[in-house]
Amino acid sequence: MSSLLDGKQRIHFVGVAGIGMSGLAKALKSFGYNVSGSDVKEGVMMEDLRRRGIPIFKEHRAENAAGADLIVYSSAIRRDNPEKLYAEGRGIEFLHRSDVLAHFIRQGESIGILGTHGKTTTSAMASFLMTQLGLNPTCFVGGIMANYGDNVLLGGRQWMVAEIDESDATHLKFRPTNVILTNLEEDHLDFYAGLDDIKDHFRRFFAQLDPDTLAAYCSDCPNARDVMSGAKVRKVTYGLNSGTEYSAADIQHSGLTTTYRLLVRGRSAGLVRLNIPGRHNVLNSLGNIALFDSLGIPLDEVMRVLPGFKGVKRRLELKLDDPRLAVVDDYAHHPTEVSASLDALKASGRPITCVFQPHRFSRALSLARMFGPSFASADRLILTEIYAAGEVNTRGVDSGVIFDAVRTAGHPGLVRLPKEQVTDHLLRNCRAGEIIAFLGAGDITEVADHFVEAYKNANPVLKKAG
Repeated sequence: MSSLLDGKQRIHFVGVAGIGMSGLAKALKSFGYNVSGSDVKEGVMMEDLRRRGIPIFKEHRAENAAGADLIVYSSAIRRDNPEKLYAEGRGIEFLHRSDVLAHFIRQGESIGILGTHGKTTTSAMASFLMTQLGLNPTCFVGGIMANYGDNVLLGGRQWMVAEIDESDATHLKFRPTNVILTNLEEDHLDFYAGLDDIKDHFRRFFAQLDPDTLAAYCSDCPNARDVMSGAKVRKVTYGLNSGTEYSAADIQHSGLTTTYRLLVRGRSAGLVRLNIPGRHNVLNSLGNIALFDSLGIPLDEVMRVLPGFKGVKRRLELKLDDPRLAVVDDYAHHPTEVSASLDALKASGRPITCVFQPHRFSRALSLARMFGPSFASADRLILTEIYAAGEVNTRGVDSGVIFDAVRTAGHPGLVRLPKEQVTDHLLRNCRAGEIIAFLGAGDITEVADHFVEAYKNANPVLKKAG
């Protein structure tokens, strides 16, 4: 790779099963480094790493890091982690994963995808398009790309694609040569002081980029417009509002498929077909189209391959498509994401039951009022307890803060249950023809899997919807 890893033979990842960490570990293993890792959570990612010949330790102990030349860690790793302390005590260099990823994408031309929502799907779509168009990119995505069954694509060094996380301001370490900014909203308020602080960090990000950097941004988002107004880079806009350079008209939804007529600076440029649903995915596709066209990649080639994009695991992922019942699993955990995902499903015309697991005590508390109207497209809502994601609940927060906000917003079908009771409740109450949508960034996906298996085995008599 160059100077950052010069002289490094063994690289050890603390918290290797995380979506970002695992991608880096796989990449460095493929480039010939001796890679090891540790994590406390078993699962498919740990199994995948082992299949690739990466030794994995199932707990954090100082001896795991013995013999390492470099320790890589994520923001989830505590300061008192024994492997970090071991490295500090012996003078072993340790780097945050963002340092390594930022170094990766400096190896060639790059596309960095940032924003509060839509980063993972937009990144996966960019990775798919570049691969299908023969550009052989190396790609790092914060989810499992359905087309490839992986969160990393190991291509050449000429093109890099990376989803860039802003949750702890580590995006300030990156200098991509091309950018897609999807949107900006309040989030990660355990780190940021508020929206103004978030916008200030993004202004700093764009201020450090080369003036030749090409940035496509969604001009529908007032916060993105505000940040980009002072950015000294080459700018191109996309969105659904009038006046944007790349837009969509005649949007049609059919099941989980979407079509629209592409407008480029007000002129029709052809029909776009997406085999993923929702207005938010129209925007995700427009961001890629705007950037690719501005890079000189033929639009007709982009539109030709785009229907082959299958999306990302846990982004409106269809886990059961029984004629009587559909089950969808989705990562949405911010109010805007919840609303977008449910709106996309509502376009199918089928009734929706949403099972939502809030993510982090800090997010539930700071965004409770925003959650109130975000479930409007769901006919029924089952609310579980909060997934801590490593946070300590110092303020006694529970999902009641969201329950109260949703009830105040007037939602008619609201139930609060422990996640262990969700499957039995659904088996007793699911209705013919409906979609059951499991939403959240925690372990609610396991509840979705459990329900699907139980449904297949029980084969319940379904009630009529309505």
